[in-house]
Amino acid sequence: MARLSPIALNVRGVGVVIRSVEPGDAAAQLRFARELFATSAYTLTTLGEFTMTEDEERAFIAGALDDPGTVFMDALVSGEIVASLHLAAGKRKKIGHQALLGMGVAAGWRGRGIGRAILETAVGWARAHPVLEMVTLGVYEENEPAVRLYGSLGFVVYGRLPGALRHEDGTTHTNLDMYLRVKP
Repeated sequence: MARLSPIALNVRGVGVVIRSVEPGDAAAQLRFARELFATSAYTLTTLGEFTMTEDEERAFIAGALDDPGTVFMDALVSGEIVASLHLAAGKRKKIGHQALLGMGVAAGWRGRGIGRAILETAVGWARAHPVLEMVTLGVYEENEPAVRLYGSLGFVVYGRLPGALRHEDGTTHTNLDMYLRVKP
């Protein structure tokens, strides 16, 4: 991907910078991921199974930077990562026009407009991409704030799978598959 030039925004009175993740961000990215996995029931990865090392994270970031169909970005407040988003196009010819999105917002920043800001930035990137036509994602049905956010930007539910997600306590949860066409 081409590196995003940093974008400075005012989000509800808070200065936010959205920019590409760089290999030098690996340690901070790991801290953010661990905090996210520890504070959100709505991630596919649990804290206990997250074993990525700093070298592995650095390589993952470098791979994203080298892939023209991928964007990996953070939202920062005073230099601290408060949200992260990864959007990657399919690697096969038949699915290269669609990208899968994953994102997370730090616990103390949820519901404060940061998720919308980083998601709008990613959707804008996808709209400008020469190949991408749609963005897809999966979300817990009961994560109503996220479902509302995606819907407000035009994402549409195209699938609902009860019991798709199983937690360590044995409870199951419904996954919603959503998509957004970024080109007609």
